[in-house]
Amino acid sequence: QPGVGIDEAGIQAVTSNDTFIAAAGMQLELLVPGADKLTVAAVAPLTGVVESLLFDGNLLLAGVAGQGIFIYDTSAGSLSLVGQAPVEAMAMVASGSLVYAAGGGTGLSVVDVTNPQAPVVVTRILSGEGNLTAITRSGSALYVTDRAASRIDVINLTDPRAPTLTGTIDEPSQALRAANGYLYSSGLISFPNRSTSSSGSPLRIFSLSDPLHPVFTGEFLDFA
Repeated sequence: QPGVGIDEAGIQAVTSNDTFIAAAGMQLELLVPGADKLTVAAVAPLTGVVESLLFDGNLLLAGVAGQGIFIYDTSAGSLSLVGQAPVEAMAMVASGSLVYAAGGGTGLSVVDVTNPQAPVVVTRILSGEGNLTAITRSGSALYVTDRAASRIDVINLTDPRAPTLTGTIDEPSQALRAANGYLYSSGLISFPNRSTSSSGSPLRIFSLSDPLHPVFTGEFLDFA
C-alpha cells in the first residue's frame, strides 16, 4: 500500500494481502494499515531470535533460532499459536501444505502443515553436510544456499515429499530468488586489493529453462 511505512525496528518482515508481520526484538507484531502508517494490532512474545518468516495462506510460520518453527493462525487478525515443528529454519518456502526449511547445519527439512496443530516432519536431507541459509523454489526444483561450501544446491522435487540433491552451482550466494524463469543470486565480490564485500554484489542471473540445470546468463556489478 503506497505511503504506508513501518514505524518499527523489525529485523524480519512479511506481508500477505493487508496483513503485515514484523519480528521486532523478542516478539512478533501483527500490523494493520492506517491512514499514513502501520499500527500494531497484536503481539506474540518469543524466547528466541526470529531467523525467518513465511506466510502460507492464513498461517504464519516463524523460524526461531534453536527452538524450531512456530505456527500462528492470523485469520482473526491476531497471532494465535497453534503448533510447533522441531526443525531449524533459517529460511523457508512453501509448496501447498509442505514447507521446506533450510536449517543451517541441520540440513533441509520437509514439514507437512496440513494439520497446523500437529505438523509432521516428513524427511530431512543434507544434515551435517554444510550450512544452509537461504532457499527459493521454481516448479519442481529448490535452490538452497550452502554458505559453508560457497555453493547453491539444486534439489529435485519430482517427489515433493522426498527431495534429492541433483546438482550444485559454485556460487558464494547470500540471498536467492527464483522468478519469471530466472534464478537471482546475491553474493560476494572481490576488489583489486583482494578484500571482499558482503553488500550483495555481484547480482548473478541464471536461466531456469531447465529448472534442474540452471545456466549462467549474466551479472550486475555494483561497487557502490
